[in-house]
Order: sequence, then structure tokens, then C-alpha cells
Amino acid sequence: MARSTKKANGQKARNSGEESNSANRPWPSSVVWSAITMAVLLFVAVAVNVLVGRVIHWEIVTGLGVLGFFFLSIGRRYRTI
Repeated sequence: MARSTKKANGQKARNSGEESNSANRPWPSSVVWSAITMAVLLFVAVAVNVLVGRVIHWEIVTGLGVLGFFFLSIGRRYRTI
């Protein structure tokens, strides 16, 4: 978020370099990026879990996958990731 300072006449002054960083990414690219990232992460998690010989609790994997996708999409959209 761009910081601003007040001038003597009450107008706000902004740094010119910070304004270009405040533009948001489009939703479609954020969602696609998040879906690919979560697919790779879940694939690795399942593969490692099977190799180690553990049983996956699919409810937990589903919940964490949905939450991860949701937060990655929002974070990517607003340029926090």
C-alpha cells in the first residue's frame, strides 16, 4: 500500500515509484496460478505420504487444499505473494 504525506495545503503527495506497484493482478491468472501450485503441492504431499507408509486423512487434505487455494488466489491477486 502506498504511503502518503500531507503537504502544507492539505493535498496528499505520493512517491511516483510506489503507484505502479499497487495495481492488482487479474483474477483468472491468479486462480490458474493457485490451482497449479496447489496441485503440485498436494501431489508431492500424497507421494511422500505414500512412500513413508502413512495413511492420509483425506478430510484434512481436502480442507487444507481448499484453504490453501483460497488464500493463494487472494494473495496472488493483491500482490502479497
